[in-house]
Amino acid sequence: MLFTVAVCTWNRCASLERMLQTLAAADRSGLDLEVLVVDNGSSDDTARVVQAAASMLPIRIVTEPERGVANARNTAVREARGDVIVWTDDDVLVDRDWLQAHARAVARWPGAGFYGGAIRPLFAYDPPDWMTANWQRISGVYGARDLGQMPFLFDDRCLPYSGNLVVHTHIMRRYPFDPRLGPRGTGRLGGEETPVLRAMIADRIRGWWVPDAAVQHLVPAERMTLSYLGQIYASRG
Repeated sequence: MLFTVAVCTWNRCASLERMLQTLAAADRSGLDLEVLVVDNGSSDDTARVVQAAASMLPIRIVTEPERGVANARNTAVREARGDVIVWTDDDVLVDRDWLQAHARAVARWPGAGFYGGAIRPLFAYDPPDWMTANWQRISGVYGARDLGQMPFLFDDRCLPYSGNLVVHTHIMRRYPFDPRLGPRGTGRLGGEETPVLRAMIADRIRGWWVPDAAVQHLVPAERMTLSYLGQIYASRG
């Protein structure tokens, strides 16, 4: 079974480089893997970073000029050669066992359509008191998802996030992402995966929580402010 690790990126070559380094250090023994980077019109050194990573990973890059992560994701789905697509982001650090944990889940629950794992924050510095006190309410703003240590079936009220999501490719191709949703350039509104996963569940496609498949999501200093939080909620409103 071929796994396609799909990463959509736009002008974040430094964090992409760090992410690819952790992916190269992950346990890939016994896995058939390709890494697909979709460049959403970057003007930085993204292409150079991917080229340099070719010495460590079976990687290739494609370009999607139409701005918007949903467009980039749809391009990744079209271009993926794998039997399953392993979605992650350009600003995460993957755990060493991340790929193996997802591979075990696919083998354990072959009748499922998708699988989601933990996303834990990696803060630039110790979070301020207001952030710690309200973390349960605001964790989604920072892409965090940690639903416990026991596997369970998702429902339409509790879903994984695209920073750590695996979907069988033949199923993914039936549920395209809506280009009106998700980040677009400097826009911060996310959640483009939510209606896709809800549509799968409505069609009785099952999804499993995989607690031991974990990544860390980088939270830079500029996002650890009340101003940033207000901008996010204003955009959602």
